[in-house]
Amino acid sequence: MLVQSYANPTPPRPTPTLIPRPEVAGRRQAALRAGYHPVVAQVLASRELSATDNDLATAIHPGLDLLDHYDSLPGIQRAATRIAAAILTGETIALETDHDVDGVTSHAVLRTALVEHCGHPSDKIHGYIGHRLRDGYGLSDPVADRILATRPMPTLVITADNGSSDEDRIKRLTEQGIDVIVTDHHELPRSGPPASAYACVSPKHPDSRYPDLNIAGCMVAWLLACAVKSECHGLDIPARKKTSLVDLLDFVALGTVADCVSLGSSINNRAVVNAGLRRINARQRPCWRAMFPDTDSGSPITATDLAFTVGPRINARGRFDDAMAGVAFLLSDTDDQAREYGALLERENDSRKAIEKQMKTQAMAAAGEMVAAGDTAIVIWLPDGHSGVHGIVASRLVEAFGRPVVCISPKQGSDSLVTGSARGVPGFNVQAALQCCADVPSDTDADLFAAFGGHEGAGGLTMEHAHIERFRSAYNTAAEAQLEAEIQAGSLGPAILTDGALDSSHMTLAVIDELTQLAPFGQGFDEPVFQGSFLVLAVKAIGDGTHLKLTLRPEGQSHGAVNAVWFSAMSDAADDLPVAAKQIAEFAYNLTANDYRGRHVQLIVRGVGV
Repeated sequence: MLVQSYANPTPPRPTPTLIPRPEVAGRRQAALRAGYHPVVAQVLASRELSATDNDLATAIHPGLDLLDHYDSLPGIQRAATRIAAAILTGETIALETDHDVDGVTSHAVLRTALVEHCGHPSDKIHGYIGHRLRDGYGLSDPVADRILATRPMPTLVITADNGSSDEDRIKRLTEQGIDVIVTDHHELPRSGPPASAYACVSPKHPDSRYPDLNIAGCMVAWLLACAVKSECHGLDIPARKKTSLVDLLDFVALGTVADCVSLGSSINNRAVVNAGLRRINARQRPCWRAMFPDTDSGSPITATDLAFTVGPRINARGRFDDAMAGVAFLLSDTDDQAREYGALLERENDSRKAIEKQMKTQAMAAAGEMVAAGDTAIVIWLPDGHSGVHGIVASRLVEAFGRPVVCISPKQGSDSLVTGSARGVPGFNVQAALQCCADVPSDTDADLFAAFGGHEGAGGLTMEHAHIERFRSAYNTAAEAQLEAEIQAGSLGPAILTDGALDSSHMTLAVIDELTQLAPFGQGFDEPVFQGSFLVLAVKAIGDGTHLKLTLRPEGQSHGAVNAVWFSAMSDAADDLPVAAKQIAEFAYNLTANDYRGRHVQLIVRGVGV
């Protein structure tokens, strides 16, 4: 049953299980032999790394000299030659990219490389990003219509962060005399690369020899830009800038972090994020000065800042309106212009948070009922929901319930279609589950989906409203098949992965500084999370009432205390406190430093579990 309104209070959420991460055999000892602090060795023991244990330092802080060369990407030389020819003869070029941060940064990389580094006139480059709500994903028909209506009509289209699944639209463009170069990093459809594309540059291409399947779309775009600049040099096309395209790695770093590709198993990603953060911290672009105006704080901008400060603001614009505002922000020429666009992104993000809060309240209630009814997967119909936000809400439900989630809302501009965003859990492949649903035969022979796609961790779909219940049943069946072992073991539910217990003697500023040296943290190389049992000495609500400030003492100690903050501990200020004074609880936490009125140790609580 898909509940639409809820009179009862939100059912209690299940308590997460705190699970120590499995260690790589021999890694802790290798880190200790290399001279790392025991706590650092404890963390490294369970992190993905792209180098051997004999070279941990290189795996953590790789240089740009270790980047895999672009020449192993299929079609990149053909693409670079074609683009250089377009620059040489002054053709009109169209850039078409996705509406998320990866697509927006790809757009900024390509435009800057073509104009500032390869000398192509800016008025001969047109940008296209599909409106998420009206146009849908990728090189859609409405986007293709706009390209074909442009005068003068482009003779070359370059996609980034999409295009692999858009053969029908690519064929439309080629039939009108337009060459289409696809750059992408997503999985290819069963039919293979788009046959009508002039070139398809992707590490997922079956002919690819590029060794890293984890790079983001903006990295593929940057590698193509490097190949184009080299080709232009060979043709004696004068470059406007003599500097290296390394100058654009600030954009690549942002897109890489925001797209949640691995910062552990990919030495390429760690290298470009490290290099990009150095450029962002130099604040040479107006956009970075506008986003991070406090240059006197002494605290460097980190990958975490990109993930939780910059990324959500650019994404918010793409969720609700024209994502080109994000490109304009990144490419602002002046500080005033950057502040103006930054204020626009901030307003959109505030709107996103308000809508998310309302949708999350409804969705949590429905999810609790579905879990209580025995559903393995949570499939929620939100008739008043916003399709630009239901992916975020789905992620919040995954965190709370530890089950695959799909949130479905009406499709803007349609009376019968709905769209959904899916998020998965470890051991569950979203794309495979959607494919299983699509393959289930129907009594009416009607396709379940109008469109669907995704990858292991996330996906999206469009279908008729009448098919929601059919989809819910099929998705639960697919989830039960994939998660059979977890269901039988009774382990399906929310979990927080930790780096194990931390002795209170190691809760020091010196250890915090040692751990900081492991950055950047992100997907595949998570920030350290420890667990431990504490006596709650004091607790009070702070801020808007949903955050908590706690004073904790490690269990078994008769003296000493540490301050802690638990952000968003309660969904509403009226909620009961999740912990109380004099209570002993098992906390998962980050070990951090607070610089307010001197520097001291502070814990950031991630949850209380069992």
